[in-house]
Amino acid sequence: MGARLFVIACAVILLTSCAMYHLQIPETLAVGKISGGAGLTGSAEAGQVFAFPGFWIRTGIAPKADIGVHTWGLGIKMDGKYGLNEYFGLGAGGAVAFMGAIIYGAEGSLYLGVPSKILYPYGVIRLSTIGISGEFEDNSFFESVAGLSAVGGIKIRFGTMLSTMFEGGIIAPLFESGGETQPVFGIGVSIGH
Repeated sequence: MGARLFVIACAVILLTSCAMYHLQIPETLAVGKISGGAGLTGSAEAGQVFAFPGFWIRTGIAPKADIGVHTWGLGIKMDGKYGLNEYFGLGAGGAVAFMGAIIYGAEGSLYLGVPSKILYPYGVIRLSTIGISGEFEDNSFFESVAGLSAVGGIKIRFGTMLSTMFEGGIIAPLFESGGETQPVFGIGVSIGH
């Protein structure tokens, strides 16, 4: 029973704060342009801080639309984003991981930002859902959790090809009895856009 709870706790932390990487602004990449980076995102729960590294690559696929692939811990996420204008964007994505159980998630995001050549403040509101399916001690199980997160951050551009991002916020479980709101954070470096 303890192993099952450990996997579930790790999955919730991974998918609510890490797998569903924020570290994005409303602005999308131009068609054919590529951007990549590395970062660290995490959460704090019961006095413990959990942080996981991740890598990502994005490319513009159509005017105002780009897609990305992100790795994080033992998982991978794919997402797409559509820029409504330079201040707002919409995104959707899915993630999967294996940690002794199959962990998967989906997200929908609203990106807000104030474009600037150097300092680019932004915010992300995200609804995510997580499913965990596995077998421990000869018992099969399935758990499902939904969360709403809100983060604020700043992207600092160093010229046209290098930038760094810092962000912080909260995630609150939805439809989960006994769930607690947790702080989330992220830091990343990006090359390209």
